[in-house]
Amino acid sequence: MTPHELEFSSGYWKNGCFAELARFPVENVHAVDETKVARYGSLNQLAEIASLMPSMGAANAIDVRAGETVIVIPATGFFSSSAVVVALALGANVVAGSRSRESLDALITHLGEDGRRVTPVALTGDTELDSANLRNATPGGHGADAYIDYSPPGAASTTHIVAGLMALKRYGRCCFAGVILDNVSLPYALIMANCLTLRGQFAQSREDVVKTVRLIETGILKLRKTIVGPFPLEEHDFVMKLAGESRGWEKMVLFGP
Repeated sequence: MTPHELEFSSGYWKNGCFAELARFPVENVHAVDETKVARYGSLNQLAEIASLMPSMGAANAIDVRAGETVIVIPATGFFSSSAVVVALALGANVVAGSRSRESLDALITHLGEDGRRVTPVALTGDTELDSANLRNATPGGHGADAYIDYSPPGAASTTHIVAGLMALKRYGRCCFAGVILDNVSLPYALIMANCLTLRGQFAQSREDVVKTVRLIETGILKLRKTIVGPFPLEEHDFVMKLAGESRGWEKMVLFGP
């Protein structure tokens, strides 16, 4: 981030919705048709947009399109599970990777009928085996069109990034949308020989937000999370404990005024 961006984000706007009086730049405020949203869920479920917007940013960054197959790894976290939901809303099929098959099965059940378009792959830590399993989970075993990576901070030495890249078709696209802070080893020759495109994406653009809102209003992008609350700020400790017990895709716990 530039010094100007740091000053902008940590100064006037830093408290966000935790401020007694919330302030936002006008260009970051979006109108939502409440009557349309109410057809598909409660207004409190709009809180899920916090994870859907950056996932839309990642998907749009590599131009995910209807009919494509998208790998999402890991697929069961707060943001990464939303990448699965967004890819489905854009008309893609998903290969979802995670170390826990139990979590993957629970996610697919949570997705309901759309879960039929998600193929789970339990990762083993063996790069060659995981790559083969990911590729075999794609139509005809020909590889995926795109790969969205949502690696957490401690995943710099993980094997799944290389496995995901190896499971892409030639001319495949990959978006790094996670938060690894250390350097990561990448398969240079593979990327070059298969003409892969690697793109980083931090958060989302205004256009991504507009698209997210419109897809929610039409019911194409489904609000999936169960909403618990809202609770007053005075119950902060209880709320944080409750949120910590939730699996990423399962529910959100809200503070309210």
